[in-house]
Amino acid sequence: MKPNDTFRFKRFVLNQSGAGLKVNTDGVLLGALADSDIVGSILDIGTGTGLIALMLAQRFSSATITAIEPDLTSYALAKKNFRHSPWPGRIKLFRVTLQNFNPKNRFDLIVSNPPFSGKAQGQARNRARNPVFLPVEDIFRYADVFLNPSGSLWLIWPSDKKNVLLDAAYRYELFPSVQIDVRDNSQATVRRQIWCFVPDHKRSFRHECLVMFDREGNFTKEFASLVENFYI
Repeated sequence: MKPNDTFRFKRFVLNQSGAGLKVNTDGVLLGALADSDIVGSILDIGTGTGLIALMLAQRFSSATITAIEPDLTSYALAKKNFRHSPWPGRIKLFRVTLQNFNPKNRFDLIVSNPPFSGKAQGQARNRARNPVFLPVEDIFRYADVFLNPSGSLWLIWPSDKKNVLLDAAYRYELFPSVQIDVRDNSQATVRRQIWCFVPDHKRSFRHECLVMFDREGNFTKEFASLVENFYI
């Protein structure tokens, strides 16, 4: 096994050998920030190797997590990672596409780090990042049915495709509640944004900026506080 095939966090380990997408900052940020007024049931759409689902299991000790992943390699890795985690009894994993997943319950929190580019190198990575397999509009369509009225949908998305995201959200009457612009450093361009959408158009809106690194390349205090319970 190659050195980067295993990523160790404080409370769990991710086996990611052969995964289309390995641990990245996008997933860590979403796992650390996603929240809702009540978090009893969570859906992780496209769990990959299980990073976000495991972070949420650690953060919300009484929540049940449902994770779905259609790719066989990623599904097998997530299954192994969940089984060897401290929370195997609270995470249910299904090998299914979002379009074919029909649970009996609604969710308080839905999260997804959706694909938005088909230009990644390598067949597995290209498949994992290709929006053909999971159009963002399908996520909003799904949340319109399966998100609890008081629940929240959290996504991370490229800033240059913001209009695509918002058009899909408004089409299904889901409204932005949180927008977090992510910068590598204070001088960097905003390339990623983390969004929270809710069914209630009267909910207040919060717009923030998160800078991850200072001039010396060290974590900023804000970013360090987000990941201190996860990173070794």
